[in-house]
Amino acid sequence: MARISAAAGRERIGRRRATYAGAAQTPHAPPAPVRWIRGLPAFVRCGRRSATKSADARLDLYEHGLTVAVKGRIHVVRYDTTAMFQESTPTARTYTLTDVDGKPVVLFGRPGDSDAEEWGSEIQRAITHASETSD
Repeated sequence: MARISAAAGRERIGRRRATYAGAAQTPHAPPAPVRWIRGLPAFVRCGRRSATKSADARLDLYEHGLTVAVKGRIHVVRYDTTAMFQESTPTARTYTLTDVDGKPVVLFGRPGDSDAEEWGSEIQRAITHASETSD
């Protein structure tokens, strides 16, 4: 938690607004049965073509950005310097963002999961708001 807060502080993304925690695994094919804990995607891919395998993944939403912690690494995304690309299939919804180091961060949500829809909508709203206020 301290490392996540420190990374958020370095990038000046404001106060924490919400936290989603869950399990992360490596999908080599589209996910079939997925274990969910409080809406965090069970699959998180950061900076690679395949997802990162980890026992824990965590998504924290802040005023001006978000952090994704997976496999001991923390990725920071600023809302004013990223775009969100969304793709939906019958079994998963993916949200692709770019972190402050220019690496892609892909979050996987399950369609119909209210927590995943909540954080997906909140991230999209924050990105849209940040782009409107920077113009």
